[in-house]
Amino acid sequence: MSTSIKVVGLVLFSLFFMASCATTLKPYERVYINDPEMQLSVGADVKFGYYQHSIREGAVEAKGQKGGGGCGCN
Repeated sequence: MSTSIKVVGLVLFSLFFMASCATTLKPYERVYINDPEMQLSVGADVKFGYYQHSIREGAVEAKGQKGGGGCGCN
């Protein structure tokens, strides 16, 4: 195959892919985006913050059980 055919095919595929990704929602469909089941559970953000802090510090978790070192070897 020549290079120009490959380029044209790639461009057409890219345009088709980008056009299929653009979606608009009707006002009555927007209610499903803010569904309560899609929200984080109570305290999940705090627990994740403690988890992230323990990994960055390489120490025992701030509000949890005793964990291993930051290297993950325990």
